[in-house]
Amino acid sequence: LGSKKATLTSSRGSQQLLRLVGTTQHTVTRRPKCITASASSTQDEYPTFPIGTAGRETCTASGLERLPLKEDGWNYYDWSHKGKTHKLHYIQEGDSGSPVVLIHGFGAHAYHWRYTIPALAKKHRVYAVCLLGYGWSDKAVIKYSAETWATQVLEFCRNIVGTEEVTLVGNSIGGIACLATASLMPAVKGVVLLNSAGNFDAEDEIPLDESKLFVEAPEEEASLQEQFKSLIGKLVAQVIFLSTKYRIGYFLKQVYSNQKYVDDQLVKSIFNPACDPDAPAAFFELSQAGQRTEFTIRGALKQIKAPMLLLWGMQDPWMKPERADTIRELYPTAEFVPLESAGHCPQDDDPKLVNQNLLSFLDRV
Repeated sequence: LGSKKATLTSSRGSQQLLRLVGTTQHTVTRRPKCITASASSTQDEYPTFPIGTAGRETCTASGLERLPLKEDGWNYYDWSHKGKTHKLHYIQEGDSGSPVVLIHGFGAHAYHWRYTIPALAKKHRVYAVCLLGYGWSDKAVIKYSAETWATQVLEFCRNIVGTEEVTLVGNSIGGIACLATASLMPAVKGVVLLNSAGNFDAEDEIPLDESKLFVEAPEEEASLQEQFKSLIGKLVAQVIFLSTKYRIGYFLKQVYSNQKYVDDQLVKSIFNPACDPDAPAAFFELSQAGQRTEFTIRGALKQIKAPMLLLWGMQDPWMKPERADTIRELYPTAEFVPLESAGHCPQDDDPKLVNQNLLSFLDRV
């Protein structure tokens, strides 16, 4: 969920963008009922749920409506890039109204919006994605960067949602993905950041160039010293990954102000993807995404013209309120709502207040 401990020392290797090769293709698999996935399941047997059938339950701790956990996931589609096809996951609810795309943070997934989706779906078409490497999406072992997720979200809007006239909502690294994607979509209706991660202090204004996202950059050969640093980094990543995997509840409670929301369903939803055999190697690559990202927050903000809302958990030990102040300096028209009783993940830590502010913002934009 964005721990500073996940920033590991390793070879910087190539500083080029992770780029896609050829035309990206999407095959959406939708079925009227769930098909249980197994080790022998083929790619056309992805478990899926039709729109509006994700179900509802009432949280006993809060009395709020939320999605129940479905361990097989909801909807899947194939995303082909760089010569490989990856299975990507998303939740879709609501059959009318303007579209809203929800993007999770580090270590999380689409289900982390379990309280947000039912509330927004009453008036909007809601899509919650699992970024590549997270949740129910494939644990691809590739050289991630923020450009990777910007490309994924950009093409998700164009090919799955069917329009760029969307409101993008992101928590933690999902905020970076929101800003990067919005900078490439002039028609975006609004941007909402919840305790966004990112280097907001970098003074360079380097924009995201869409034309480069589809061109593969050549790999630079790493020196022996860089290879050694990478090896050490991978070993450290293994230790951090395993220690976190079996103490998920403990770490969540460090960033949640209202710890009643750290329940068995949430812990299980994060633990299960960590059991993927490729998860440890993917975790290391994910932790290096910041080093490989070429565009800057200042560069992205220069290209965005849409209304912006900052919903900020004031009890966040990582993304402190001063970060929101920096964003407001860079984007003076941004609205700011302090969430006094929320931590790093406000949508799951203070969902009632977050939902109220999201619905109000969506009505205005």
